[in-house]
Amino acid sequence: MPESNIDSERENSYVTWLTGSEPSPQVSIIGNKASGICKLLNLKHLGFEVPESFVVTTKTYNKVFRLQADVLEGLLRRKGSLQKKAEEMQEQFMYRKFGLHDFIRDEVAPAYRRLCEIYGIDNIGVAVRSSAIFEDQKARSYAGSYESYLNVKGIKSLVDHILLCFASAWKKSLFMTYEKNKIINDVSIALLVQRIICADTAGVVFTSDPISNDPSKICINSAWGLGDAVVSGRLNADIFRFSKKTMQVDYTRIGDKTVASRCSNNEGTYLDPLPPEMALVPSLNIDNASRLARICLKVESELGFPVDIEWAYLNDKLYLLQVRPITTI
Repeated sequence: MPESNIDSERENSYVTWLTGSEPSPQVSIIGNKASGICKLLNLKHLGFEVPESFVVTTKTYNKVFRLQADVLEGLLRRKGSLQKKAEEMQEQFMYRKFGLHDFIRDEVAPAYRRLCEIYGIDNIGVAVRSSAIFEDQKARSYAGSYESYLNVKGIKSLVDHILLCFASAWKKSLFMTYEKNKIINDVSIALLVQRIICADTAGVVFTSDPISNDPSKICINSAWGLGDAVVSGRLNADIFRFSKKTMQVDYTRIGDKTVASRCSNNEGTYLDPLPPEMALVPSLNIDNASRLARICLKVESELGFPVDIEWAYLNDKLYLLQVRPITTI
């Protein structure tokens, strides 16, 4: 298919698959987080896996907004406190969810069924992550500002969580940011739907030490289970710091990890208390830590800037889940 036709098809799609093929979908269609996944897919030859993913595009959000434009645009123009307007904006996405639910289900269900077929698992668990066009940029990341949901199962739950993510784009803190930066009329959000990796160990890598801002160091934060507890700071993670010059560990701290974030059998996640004998056991062996550091250094080299990478090991297979520039603010 000619490239112009591919671009046209993506621009008119409510859902698009991420394949790593060129050209990648435009950021205005899939957002920055999903654009990062495309970059990772093109680098899989470096020795890692990326979970199968599709994107609920900004066109979907824009259609949802248009379906409620009479109410939502009125709320934006209304005088009053940001807190009140933010609450009403979020409620409106959920209040009218039944009509919206049907529209989103019709668009998303075929992609979700395909994902289930790829892995041979009915109602496969997925992560639903925001992928806003203002998110994960070099100047600002807004990391943690938008909502993400882990281990969502079944089409009904997936659609409900998509609407929750859309609604979360209008919480007070983001509302204030939109007004401050004069982008309130440009708000648009895509959603990344990615097969969940119920990891043995997971965390985040910074290819420039975030504490000292030392670009000659690679810093790995890790813990047992899923990486959300590491990213959110809910536990005292292990730290492995490597010198880029020698690729040797020059600092290690083993955290007192009292819990592990796990996938629930039904849906969602839970914090699993760890036995005392596991709390101070390193969540990464030195071979896997070294392999991770070397691969992330290659990703940094390919992209041309320091990166923050979320990763997971499952049965000794390495998955890279997200990549974004390390920001200075």
